Amino acid sequence: MWAPFSSFFWQGISEQDREAMFAHLTPHSRRFLRLGRFAPLWLIRLFVCNFVVPFSGPLWLQRLQHSLSLADREYLLQPAGKQALLNDNTESLLMGAHGEGMAKDVELFSRPWPFDITDYLHKVNNTGSSLYSNPPSSPPSSPFMVHGTEDVLVPLSLQRWLQQQLPQLVRLYELPGEGHLSWFCHQPQNYHQVLTTLFS
Repeated sequence: MWAPFSSFFWQGISEQDREAMFAHLTPHSRRFLRLGRFAPLWLIRLFVCNFVVPFSGPLWLQRLQHSLSLADREYLLQPAGKQALLNDNTESLLMGAHGEGMAKDVELFSRPWPFDITDYLHKVNNTGSSLYSNPPSSPPSSPFMVHGTEDVLVPLSLQRWLQQQLPQLVRLYELPGEGHLSWFCHQPQNYHQVLTTLFS
């Protein structure tokens, strides 16, 4: 998984750990997630429709660039990179009517889930491993996450927390100096590093 964004309110994440994760986010992201923590879904959807959708596209990108890591800002100097990110932003706002898709994402990111994620991953792993008479050293269902150390859109500390809870199950590969976009989009040598790690 590429810099997966999940919930800051999974069971087991302490308030201290959560605040440390929040500290790595941009101020805009922190405000958005705090809104999602306490507001009802209809209000989040109203906020998305009136304050996110109208400022999407080039306006959103212009504001975002100032808060990205150096690696990501360099990536966005390339016309193809900038257009790819704009396309992704536009597509994300088309998911669900009237901002419902993004509003639901915010709700999932900023509220507790009704199950313990570590229990769930153990169950998935056990089910997957039972299909093999000689299970490989890395379970077939184990999450493999790749994350740039300079990512300010999705905090690396969230993935580190999950890996610490399940060190035998979750595999985390960190790319020093890379951001949220840069390693995946314009660093071909990283593909080789990631694939070598994944299949070694």
